[in-house]
Amino acid sequence: MNRSEIPPAVPLWINGHAYLSMVPSFRDVRDRLSGAVVRRTPLCGPDEVNAAVASARAARPDWSARVPGERHALLGSLGDALHCMREHFSGLMCEETGVDIRTAIDQVGMLADALRMATPMTGGTAIVGVSGCLEDPLGCLVPHALPAVLSGSVLVLRTCPEAPSVLLAFAELSSRVGVSPGVINVLHGEQALDSLLRSSGVEFVGDRGRSWPL
Repeated sequence: MNRSEIPPAVPLWINGHAYLSMVPSFRDVRDRLSGAVVRRTPLCGPDEVNAAVASARAARPDWSARVPGERHALLGSLGDALHCMREHFSGLMCEETGVDIRTAIDQVGMLADALRMATPMTGGTAIVGVSGCLEDPLGCLVPHALPAVLSGSVLVLRTCPEAPSVLLAFAELSSRVGVSPGVINVLHGEQALDSLLRSSGVEFVGDRGRSWPL
């Protein structure tokens, strides 16, 4: 395979922009219908996790200082934008997870509604680490992450490496509607989750079936 035939690497998302880094290994992302490799996921290590946590830490003072109504309006705008782009997000989900289009549209719609109707959680602000899963990449945001962001916390998201694109697209969309750089950061790979669990200052980390409350 020559260089022009190598599938593109999925970037990270740190400090409000796509972030490229030299990593030792990648995971193939396959179209679940055809089996073709459509992109590659860079498997992050401690350096990338440290960069994402530093970005979140730098963003937290400004984000938490905003009045709740401003944060609520931005999340509502993000929900509206997600609804407008539901076909794009649903297509990515179908391609990478293999769910049917109706299920994908429903999952995207549930997140759009949750963004519009999020209510803040009690307690202080934090750097919140959340881990996505293959079956429902966006579902990890709903139980804890959105209320935390509405309350002034910031996110470091770890994607499932076989289905990284939906959370990455969500982070990019958040920047487009005006969510501050560093409020939502995206990493990839199992080691990224391990490093997040050990990171100083990350007060919540969740993955499928587990959660650590604030």
